[in-house]
Amino acid sequence: MVFLTIETINISYAVASAWMIFMCLLHILKGGAVYVRPLFVQTELRLPVRVGLYFCWHLVSLMLGFMAALFALAAYADGNLGLLISLFAFACGGLNLLLALRFGLFPWRLPQWVLFFVAAALGFTGHAI
Repeated sequence: MVFLTIETINISYAVASAWMIFMCLLHILKGGAVYVRPLFVQTELRLPVRVGLYFCWHLVSLMLGFMAALFALAAYADGNLGLLISLFAFACGGLNLLLALRFGLFPWRLPQWVLFFVAAALGFTGHAI
């Protein structure tokens, strides 16, 4: 039987997993109040469009949860899984930043890129260990 100890896990990937759990909870709890509630109060968009956007919001919730699980798995396994998730987190952060700049928003008005870049940095650190 293999016992999990501090020596057998990749701490950076474990911290990246915890960070992704934080991001997922932030998305669900804060995002629900800030984005979802107002989405269903307004009537300018037709209901199918609002439900489609609500579906996308849930997809992001699932994605963040799966990223947390995959970082946790990478913490205990050898291979490139952690690197792949880190690259995906970096791509998510980059996309968020590019969209903010493309639409003339000051990057701090759409700050999710910072959260994703922290996850990517933790993951890249884990891969380098």
